[in-house]
Amino acid sequence: AASDTLIVQFYAGREELNAGAWITRDCTGGVIASGNVVTNTFDLNGTDLRCTGGVGGAQPLVSDIEDLQIIYGIDTSGDQSANQYVAAPTAAQWLQVVTARVCVQIRSANNGLAVTPQRFMNCAGALGTAVGAGAFTAAAAGDLRLHRSFVATYNLRNRINGAP
Repeated sequence: AASDTLIVQFYAGREELNAGAWITRDCTGGVIASGNVVTNTFDLNGTDLRCTGGVGGAQPLVSDIEDLQIIYGIDTSGDQSANQYVAAPTAAQWLQVVTARVCVQIRSANNGLAVTPQRFMNCAGALGTAVGAGAFTAAAAGDLRLHRSFVATYNLRNRINGAP
């Protein structure tokens, strides 16, 4: 599957800079005026995880990222806990999304760290969207990098406590 794009929006708050001056920054370090909506877009460009903020163009954040996948937790029972996870919620399901489960698959910058090419759990396997052979990836011949997938689940605070 192609890598996903994550867009995070929030209202610019205030961060004390110095001597009582207050600022808010986007993911690229650009200054955003207080009270404005900040939009940070995270995506992969090759193996660079990059961010596009409200000021300037896309900036690489970290290299050697092989995959970025997001699935969404749907609350089907009204208890504010995810009962199922889907990759592409329908319009009706978006109103029930309470969590986002994010997987980032990385590799070491240096080749030659592994003795043999690795077979590792990919994001589909780590997220449970694939089972069996589809949950694993075999590194190509000559690829002696270390590979690993990291998963975290985030509660979406604007979707709890009766929020629509």
